Amino acid sequence: GTLIWLDLVIFISFIIGLNLIENIFIEKEIKLQYSMLEMQLVKSKLRKLRGNIHPQFIFKILDRISGLISAGKNKEANRVLSSMSNFLRTTIYDNEQDEIPLSDELYHLNLYLDVENIAETRKILVEENIDKRLYDCLIPDFLFQPLIENIIENLADKSSNVNIALLARDDKGRLELAINTCAVINDISLLIEGKPATITKERLNNLYGHEHTFEINEIGAGAVVIKISIPLSRIINYNSIQGEM
Repeated sequence: GTLIWLDLVIFISFIIGLNLIENIFIEKEIKLQYSMLEMQLVKSKLRKLRGNIHPQFIFKILDRISGLISAGKNKEANRVLSSMSNFLRTTIYDNEQDEIPLSDELYHLNLYLDVENIAETRKILVEENIDKRLYDCLIPDFLFQPLIENIIENLADKSSNVNIALLARDDKGRLELAINTCAVINDISLLIEGKPATITKERLNNLYGHEHTFEINEIGAGAVVIKISIPLSRIINYNSIQGEM
């Protein structure tokens, strides 16, 4: 009789153990699926945020092309169209990554500047104070262009050339980025509260949470500096987009 009870206890314990193991696997599977769903939702939100920036830029450039054609400047219009095509192909259609190497982001920025400098009588000059050893660091794609464009749109002087400095440095495992200009801004609140800054803050928050900082400060006489700090990470098997073009 004792052996039967012992066998019964062992059998029940075995069944309970199997159920526990099964429940653990089910719980892990549910957590994994939930994490994947969260990741998909974050990526979807990031795509939507980035998509909110693109139309504004595209419509503005199309308007400029139309203006050049109306003025009989077909050669300039064709150059803008060609530069815009390159910009759209590399920044929108060919790129589905939320983060890209710093060198690729700089390449995208220069394509944008090509478009701006063809379409405008004034020149936008961006000085890059960046150590090439940081080129493989990952940053959010399409980060610089909307912020720089917003600076340009809100300048007090609409006719003079624009000088902008772009900086990047490694600060103890953090990537510190800065955009600054000595040109006078009409109203700094237009930069702080504008759509580009708002969307950039949301994108940074979705990508890095509390591990990032973003600030826009006046540095005297209407000039501004935009500072961004994110965790420093590098891409594996780095290969710049410029080497593929």
